[in-house]
Amino acid sequence: MALNHKSKFLFYNIIIFCSGAIANLAIPPFYIFPSVFALGFGIYLITLSPSFMKSFVSGWFLGFGWFTFGLYWIGSAFMVADTFHKVLMPFAIVILPSILAIFWGFACVFAKLLTKKKHSSIFLTIVFLTLFEYLRAKLFTGFPWLMPSMTLSSNEYLIQIFSFIGSFTANLFVFTFSILPFILISKI
Repeated sequence: MALNHKSKFLFYNIIIFCSGAIANLAIPPFYIFPSVFALGFGIYLITLSPSFMKSFVSGWFLGFGWFTFGLYWIGSAFMVADTFHKVLMPFAIVILPSILAIFWGFACVFAKLLTKKKHSSIFLTIVFLTLFEYLRAKLFTGFPWLMPSMTLSSNEYLIQIFSFIGSFTANLFVFTFSILPFILISKI
């Protein structure tokens, strides 16, 4: 049975969501660094989106997967002895990641805006994701938690090198490194 257009788009975004979620295995407490390539796979799929709206939705799904699984522990804070705080748990585990994912969605739209081709530029997508990570950390009182540069925290040598250039530039490095295999495969 063939899938219709909406079903394909939903399946496509579920894969992108899972890419963002799997990439969280590269950050503490797991430190499975090769899982950072799942983030690159999600970014690569987003660059194939044909329209602005689909780019935004796909970027949002990648960010939602990243932030939902990376900030899971915030929900645990509501499971304390006081029962009246449990009502706030959906805000922490669903709405907060949804809002943070908007930054990634807009980053993908801006990358598509500056590309004249049907597909977004991988380079522009990486640059705008890095820029919007900076904006996420600074705007609206900022929320600099769970930056992709955290994937480097398990390697003490890399962390020392990146201490000179900062975590935002390290985000650029992580985004670029995570997508390199997919750039090489697509050129073959």
